[in-house]
Amino acid sequence: MSCLTWAQIEESTDSIGVQLDRLKAGLGTEGAAGTVCKAAEVNLERVQTIAAPTGMGGGDNAEAGADLLPGYNSHKAKVTAGSQQGNVLLQDALSALNTHIQNRGGAYNSFDSQADHAGAEERYSPSFAELARALGITLAPGNVFSPVIQFGTYSIAGAVGTFTDGLAIDIALYDEAPGEVEVTHAIGGANDLVLAFTLVDELGATTSGSATVPKGSAIGVKVDITVTTGKRIRDITNCTHSSGNDADAVKIQSKLDRTPAE
Repeated sequence: MSCLTWAQIEESTDSIGVQLDRLKAGLGTEGAAGTVCKAAEVNLERVQTIAAPTGMGGGDNAEAGADLLPGYNSHKAKVTAGSQQGNVLLQDALSALNTHIQNRGGAYNSFDSQADHAGAEERYSPSFAELARALGITLAPGNVFSPVIQFGTYSIAGAVGTFTDGLAIDIALYDEAPGEVEVTHAIGGANDLVLAFTLVDELGATTSGSATVPKGSAIGVKVDITVTTGKRIRDITNCTHSSGNDADAVKIQSKLDRTPAE
């Protein structure tokens, strides 16, 4: 008996994670325009108005509104719950893949052992890991690549640079990651933007890093961060510049291992 190849498992789990992202985005949250949750909220409010007594916003159809109200309340509650949890629509696909790995994987009897044997750079997507964990399938953090985490921002006003600290990668959920800077205000002056970082690497050691953003770089341009130890990044705690221009600005963030497959 043979198991799916890692490439096939990667594509399947990536796709499940992408579907989770789209379900969450489509269901949305109360107040988020263009989502199922918003529509359910508006429809419930409509029925609440119909069900209200005359003189309190309701009218002759109050009894009809009262008939509808329990169902519309329940509908809105389910939609809201569905937007906050691993969606049951994906459970069958994940369970089938898990069963296949357990039954046909030979020595590979779990999602984790598949990743362990796939190579050092191969990890599951964060969205797939979110769903797997919600359904009781534990994945080691080292087998899950991090979503984009904004470590902080850096901007220059005059000659003064300001670092605003952001988040660290949650190593209880994800592996550490390479880093990059993304231009948020064009590097429009005569100088390259040369940055130096104080950071925490994958071993928990405090070390340094650097990045040079060429002059003329437009908003959205990304440049990799070079880490002195050659390790992945857990957190960036400070940033300074040795060259730059007034109004230069970047955000400092982790990089995805890959764009998950459809």
